[in-house]
Amino acid sequence: MSKDEYELVTNTWNATTCQYPTSKCLHELVEEQAERTPDAVAVVMGSDRLTYAEMMVEVEKWSLTLKGCGVGPGSIVAILVDRSIDMIIGLLAVLVAGGAYAPIDSAYPTQRIQYILEDTDAPVLLTQSHKMDKVNRSIYI
Repeated sequence: MSKDEYELVTNTWNATTCQYPTSKCLHELVEEQAERTPDAVAVVMGSDRLTYAEMMVEVEKWSLTLKGCGVGPGSIVAILVDRSIDMIIGLLAVLVAGGAYAPIDSAYPTQRIQYILEDTDAPVLLTQSHKMDKVNRSIYI
């Protein structure tokens, strides 16, 4: 690689610094984008897609459910879901509800998942019905 090519690859193409408001949380930035471009596609997974407006309706519904389960500032919500649009909605809903999330990889062995659930002491587990055989919990959403 020539010196010019090296400079292009390592510096020019990697100049990805950008300004963003550091006083705002991720979910607030997403909410602002949804207000600006409600009809723009926000999430795509295979042939499924949601606009910002559609996604935020789901996020609000899920966040209300989470709040009803006691999720708020200081709460941890364990999330055990397949990579999907539901995963994005769930992550945002936890943040909107004021909680923090502990993502759990569904490829982990059941014992590892149980250990993470016990270690985080998350009072709420956000999961999918086909994942419930991997956990022994009393609260599911």
